[in-house]
Amino acid sequence: MNERDWDRVAGAWDDHIMSSLEENVNGSIAALIASVAASHRSILDYGCGVGRYLPLLSRSFEQVVGVDYSRLCVEQAGALTRTLPNVRTHTTTQFARSAPGARFDVVLMANVLLHADAKIRNRILDLALARLRPGGTLLLLVPAIESVHLAEAVRLAYTRKRVSAYARPAGGVFDPGVIAINGQPTKHYSADEIPLLLQARRLKLDSLARAEYSWDSESFEGLDRRLPQRPWDWLLSATR
Repeated sequence: MNERDWDRVAGAWDDHIMSSLEENVNGSIAALIASVAASHRSILDYGCGVGRYLPLLSRSFEQVVGVDYSRLCVEQAGALTRTLPNVRTHTTTQFARSAPGARFDVVLMANVLLHADAKIRNRILDLALARLRPGGTLLLLVPAIESVHLAEAVRLAYTRKRVSAYARPAGGVFDPGVIAINGQPTKHYSADEIPLLLQARRLKLDSLARAEYSWDSESFEGLDRRLPQRPWDWLLSATR
């Protein structure tokens, strides 16, 4: 998805985008943020969307900045946080021009590294890391390819759904982690792949956990009481 796509989504965000923070049933996202906030003062929410994380971040950090490529998303994030004095929101272009030297103790990227093109993903990650202070912490939330495999097994075993929400995208460069979700090619990550991504940037993996969601997030109703496993994203922290 490009900037125009996110501008279109901004007006009906909840209809298109699951709120990872609000839907995280095991509380791992808020717990990790609280743990990191205990020893850090500033955070950059890189790819903040319409700002769902910003109110929590404002209660945990002294300085909070949210940036996004989409102007309409940033406008909504600004409206959401208008009464929070320690939060500022900018488009990535505005921020690059107004604060080119700004660095943060923590950089958060919650389901931002999704583009099917590895060159674009790497560029986004490197731009975000350029804002991280030496010794700072990177918080990443990324889709888990293992969760896709679980969801497909559950669909076949426990539901009557004949059609999957997932598919291999047609054409393009082969990437085993790129899965089309309802037609939108989206990068997913394996637990084995994540350390390699970090090592290439001289980052040390500090923690890797599951951010779990209800089976309702996969449109599989009534399964949470029957199954101990849940769909999840990978949630990690890493330091320089």
